[in-house]
Amino acid sequence: MGRRIGLARTEALIENLKREIQVNESRIVGVKRKAITLTNAATTARTLLATESGAYVTLDPSTDDTTTITVTMPEPAAGLYFDFLIINDQVNAAADIILQTTANGCDFEGAILCNDGAAGIQETTASTSKITIDATNVKTVFGTQVSALCDGTDWYLRITHPQDGKDCVAGSAGAGVQFVLTATL
Repeated sequence: MGRRIGLARTEALIENLKREIQVNESRIVGVKRKAITLTNAATTARTLLATESGAYVTLDPSTDDTTTITVTMPEPAAGLYFDFLIINDQVNAAADIILQTTANGCDFEGAILCNDGAAGIQETTASTSKITIDATNVKTVFGTQVSALCDGTDWYLRITHPQDGKDCVAGSAGAGVQFVLTATL
């Protein structure tokens, strides 16, 4: 018969366990990322959750409706990340896609890579809490990808827009402007 150990000793042993798994050169197969699909078939306002970190979010603004897809990032926490892919072009001039933070003090930082010649890389400036992909001018957004990573305070983005972006980024809507960056929600 084995020796009995008390509850306090059992709790102490469990609390001191290492919570790391070393996989070294092993591969984990059959694992899929969580997929979140958003369309503009009806007005879509979706706040992502911290528990959904790592999800792959597809955005489909092609229903020829005047509704907008609005995605709000979760409260900032270090290590949260999301990837977005726009899977169809905008059909209606009012079918904007909006990506926003939870508050004006939480910002997007990073780069927008546009296929527009000399000004192909454009920086999102500090104090950008909302990015609108303006359907009035663009409509060609198929294949645009956004990667978002949080440091606990702000979100760091890499946006790749493969289509021709004449005046890719601006602070307000205008002829040819595709990504409108604003400081307030």
